[in-house]
Amino acid sequence: MSESNSTGSTLIDKLSRAVGGALNAAASRADGLMQQSPVADLEKNVRQHLVAQLAKQGLVMREDYDIQVALLAKTRAKLQELEAKIAALDANNTATTAKPQ
Repeated sequence: MSESNSTGSTLIDKLSRAVGGALNAAASRADGLMQQSPVADLEKNVRQHLVAQLAKQGLVMREDYDIQVALLAKTRAKLQELEAKIAALDANNTATTAKPQ
């Protein structure tokens, strides 16, 4: 019984390798056909058109946007600092000029 089990197991292994090889070959052929088909050209053209339209819209990449957001935050902080200094100088100047001599 063990010999028959071993033979059956070997046959199943051979069969599964053959089917697996055939499926891999079929998948490779299908992939090759898709790359050569008009569908691949259409996908490429649609992608190029979409990129061109987005560029015309003035859209930017996320990385560039994040850089600009950080720069704006830094600029706003500096502006607030300068406004506070100006307010302090104005208050000091007003207090100095308001004193009677």
